[in-house]
Amino acid sequence: MLVNHTSVLERISFWAFLVGGLAGLAGTLAIAIASGALSRDLVITTVSTLASAIILAIGFRWSPLVSALLGGYNLYLVSVEPYVVESLIHPKTDPQGGFAHFVGVVIITAIAIIAFGGSVGAAVQNYRQGNWQSRQAPRWLPAALSLVVGLVMGAIFIGAITQETVAAGTTYTNGVPTVHMGAGSFLQTSVTITKGSKLMLLDDVAALHIL
Repeated sequence: MLVNHTSVLERISFWAFLVGGLAGLAGTLAIAIASGALSRDLVITTVSTLASAIILAIGFRWSPLVSALLGGYNLYLVSVEPYVVESLIHPKTDPQGGFAHFVGVVIITAIAIIAFGGSVGAAVQNYRQGNWQSRQAPRWLPAALSLVVGLVMGAIFIGAITQETVAAGTTYTNGVPTVHMGAGSFLQTSVTITKGSKLMLLDDVAALHIL
């Protein structure tokens, strides 16, 4: 657990990394069970998130700096993770869990932002102030946390009222029957084509598909 001389920002970052890492572990296992394959980006994100929590728990002066670097990398991975992108594009029709998955993605992203921001703030405090073992909560902290909470609530509200159009039947691209692919499955369960005709597989997100 965190030692007593850690700052408020370090404690916030620690708990954000810990909660995010445990949630990421649960999400990774759930997606692996549902899709039959592990997501490399999710595994890397989960491992680095838990590693950041451990580094902050050590309580060295350089701990927030290292966790900030890992936190920034985590945010990048989250932003390009196919399952995350698919959920944000299709908050209600995401085949990996629908709206519940979208809510989870929004919350996890917010936690990642808090962890990264707290680590950056703690690192700045440690290297700009004299007594690094005594750090008070900055004045902007309540406003920053309120902003993140507001963004989460706004994103969930927008996702809830979004009306998505689900294609019925076979769609065509330049006259060619088209099946859209999500991060872990086909978005269309079946398609009927004539013998010898072409079929286009369209990848809606940047994910590796083994057919």
